Amino acid sequence: MRWTRHWRGPLIVLSIVVGTWFVLRLPMTQQLIWASNAPDLSLGTANLDSLTLPLGEVRLTALDGSQIDISSAARPIVLNLFATWCPPCVAELPSLIRLQRQVQDVADVYVASFETQNHLHSWLNAKPFDHDTFHTIDPSLIRGGLATDSIPMTWIIMPGGIIIRSIQGAHAWDDPKVMSFLRGLVVTPTTQPRSQTLNGL
Repeated sequence: MRWTRHWRGPLIVLSIVVGTWFVLRLPMTQQLIWASNAPDLSLGTANLDSLTLPLGEVRLTALDGSQIDISSAARPIVLNLFATWCPPCVAELPSLIRLQRQVQDVADVYVASFETQNHLHSWLNAKPFDHDTFHTIDPSLIRGGLATDSIPMTWIIMPGGIIIRSIQGAHAWDDPKVMSFLRGLVVTPTTQPRSQTLNGL
């Protein structure tokens, strides 16, 4: 009995700590903590000329090996930079995938990681995410208009490679304000395919 009373307090504390850790690890909890607010899209870019991506230099690689030239896109792009080990990055992924489905007639949504293809593919196999949304990007391309020292980072890029928004942190990307903003960037919806795929590279 004395031994039980002695350990009762520490065991209760340990149970609380373990329970809290388990709850914080749940995807729904992480989304509520990290990605519950819509991004602020009200601020424009002061000097668009200095934030234009060089034609042909910024390419994403899909999991099937095909490449996409972001700078020559024919319609608006939402480009998100993430890492599999980054909790805020992972927390906002469901909202980015929902956004892609909701605006696929007017814009493209790409989620890119600077991790290896093999690592990203293995990680996605254990997740309920659409693999088509995910790509890798060469770390050396995270410069110029895409220069950042933090993740997650998201850019909204117009045709011609012009960056009109750079947004740090995790957000709820499927918020109606985001969809309205993207639809306001084009005159009419389009059925053209996603940004140009480069074959044979």
